[in-house]
Amino acid sequence: MEDGGMDKIQQKIRDFQDKGKPFYKYIIVNLDEVTIIIERFGRSIKRVCGENKVKLDDTKFYAFSSINDEKIEMHCKKGGFRFYLKAGSKAGELDLFRHMAIEDEETAGGPKVVKG
Repeated sequence: MEDGGMDKIQQKIRDFQDKGKPFYKYIIVNLDEVTIIIERFGRSIKRVCGENKVKLDDTKFYAFSSINDEKIEMHCKKGGFRFYLKAGSKAGELDLFRHMAIEDEETAGGPKVVKG
C-alpha cells in the first residue's frame, strides 16, 4: 500500500511539473490497511515533494482508522496527518467528510458555517 501510494504521489508530481496540473488537495490514508507505516509515509511524501519543489501548503493530510488508539493518533501527528475515527456507516462517513470540508473552509479564512 505504501509503495503504491508513493507511486501515485510521484506520478502526480510529474503531472504537476510537466503538464501544470494542480497537486493533490487531500491525501487520505486508510490506516486499517496493515502495509502502511503512517509516519514513514508522511516523511516520504514531504521529502519527495521537497526534492521536486512541490509546496504542500494547500494539501491536507487525513488518516482514518476503525480503531481509536492514542498510539495511532501520535504516529499520525508525527507523520503530519490529522487522525479521524471511521464512522462505521456510509451516512456517518458522509457526515465526517462534511465536517472536514467545513473545517477546511474555516481554516482557509472562509465563512464560518453554523448549523441551526
